Amino acid sequence: MDGNGRIGRFLMNVMLASGGYPWTVIPVEERTTYMEALERASVHADIEPLPGFWGIW
Repeated sequence: MDGNGRIGRFLMNVMLASGGYPWTVIPVEERTTYMEALERASVHADIEPLPGFWGIW
């Protein structure tokens, strides 16, 4: 069930690295927060938690 997420995160990191950005790792302690932010974005069309999670705003 989680395989698509792993592949998606891997591909995201490949794309970031190819653009000169550092590899991104979601710490285990932050996994629940990250998954909740993804859920809100995909199910409720509320992307506000994601930039906050990444420290963008």
